[in-house]
Formats: sequence, C-alpha cells, structure tokens
Amino acid sequence: MHSRTYFASYRIKHKQIVQLKRRALLHLNGTRTGFDFRGDTCKIRLSSRRLYEKPFIRRHIISTIFSRILSGEIPSAKLYEDNLFYAFLDVRPIRMGHALLIPKQAIDYIFDLPDDLLQKMLVVAKPIAKAIEHHIPCKKIGLMVAGLEVRHCHLHLVPIDDVGDLNFGKAQAADFSDLQLLAEKIRHSLSQDT
Repeated sequence: MHSRTYFASYRIKHKQIVQLKRRALLHLNGTRTGFDFRGDTCKIRLSSRRLYEKPFIRRHIISTIFSRILSGEIPSAKLYEDNLFYAFLDVRPIRMGHALLIPKQAIDYIFDLPDDLLQKMLVVAKPIAKAIEHHIPCKKIGLMVAGLEVRHCHLHLVPIDDVGDLNFGKAQAADFSDLQLLAEKIRHSLSQDT
C-alpha cells in the first residue's frame, strides 16, 4: 500500500516536471542543454556559459480535486460560474451553506494570483455571500483562506454566528441531494440580483 502511494506521488511530480520542461522549451524557442528544478526556482542551462533562471511559481500545479470538479469529472452543487470563477457548496460543510469560490486558473497560493484576478475574486464573492445569507440564518458570512487542504487557491464562504464557527473540526459530510436543493435556491437568488 505504501509503495503504491509513493509511486503515484512520484508519477504526479514527474508529470509536473515534464510539463514545466515543455513550457520552458516553448519559452526558450527550443534551445536547451539542461534543467534543474530546486526549491522555488527553475534553472535551465542554455549552454556551458549561459544560465536562464525563472521563478518556479506555484501556479504550475496539475490536476487537483478542483480541476476535476471544473472539468465535470466530479459532480458539484454549483452556485455560480463565469469565465474566471466557479463557486459550489462544500460536500463536507462546516455548516450548511458553506461554499467554495475558486478561480478556474489552477494557482496554488492566493497571493500568486494576478492582482486583477484577486480583486475580482472578492467582487464575485460578495453577491454569493449575500445569497447564502438570504437562505441560511446567520449573523454573517465568514471568509477564510487556509490554502493547505487543496493545492488550488480557494475562498471559504461560511455562515457564522461567532468566530468559533470557522472551525474545520465541525465539518461533516452532507447529503448531496440536500446540497443540490440549497444550490438551486442560491442560484435563483443570484439570478434575481443581476
């Protein structure tokens, strides 16, 4: 079991490196003599004397559970979608109405997002939060960015009554049909606001 897990992890890492090498080759018009991926930098040796060094930004992440949701491989209780963002209800909500807002571009760390995308993310989150608040009794919608559980940046929008409600220890699996019904109501509220 352990060796299978290690092998699967190795295959994913290998795939990421191959994709990065392809991107680097395209960027450098196909000239190269060697690659070195260490830490947060990708070094590409162009010749024995020239070295091209580019930051290895965490946006070069391949398939996550969110990219599988975006592709339709995994079903979700969709709340909102446009060409940049996708919002859906969490299948293990801290509280019913707990939603996730993700950019369609797979970037791991929220502060690696381009400024305009980060700004738009909060603008998109506002009407979703108001629609959730309309259907789930709560004092406010809490906003949280943990960023450790899935390597694809996302905002948690959680109905809260006090700060202690933002606790992942309270998360429990929800019935998907209940999530779909709630998502339908929230989508209806969002469509009426626009």
